Amino acid sequence: MGYPELSQYLGMQHGKICRICFCSRGDIQKDGIVISYNSFGVNAAGVYGMGKTAVHEVGHWLGLRHIWGDAYCGDDGVDDTPRQASYTIGCPTDIRVTCGNAPYGDMYMNFMDVTNDGCLKMFTHGQKERMRGFI
Repeated sequence: MGYPELSQYLGMQHGKICRICFCSRGDIQKDGIVISYNSFGVNAAGVYGMGKTAVHEVGHWLGLRHIWGDAYCGDDGVDDTPRQASYTIGCPTDIRVTCGNAPYGDMYMNFMDVTNDGCLKMFTHGQKERMRGFI
């Protein structure tokens, strides 16, 4: 099944969904990741053209949450990631302290944030261990 057939099967309309993650560990027919060809890699527009959207979505598939825990100062459930207020826009170059995470601040360079691709560089050891646990 190719992308057009899969999109139709999943009820997606072309151009309407950029990226999506299906994390159904129970049903082998629905287990995996679906990512539109135009939302990552050389086909992506602007600051998301380096393929890191795929890395981010694989992180979700392997059990990771967004680094801010999907809530203001939330918890992603990984001990070595700091709490941070929310997602990060752009690619900061300074320390951004939120939620009492001084002195190091937000981990905006983490693949599970949504900063520009050029800024995303790492998973923590705790995140790696969680992902290994899903394999």
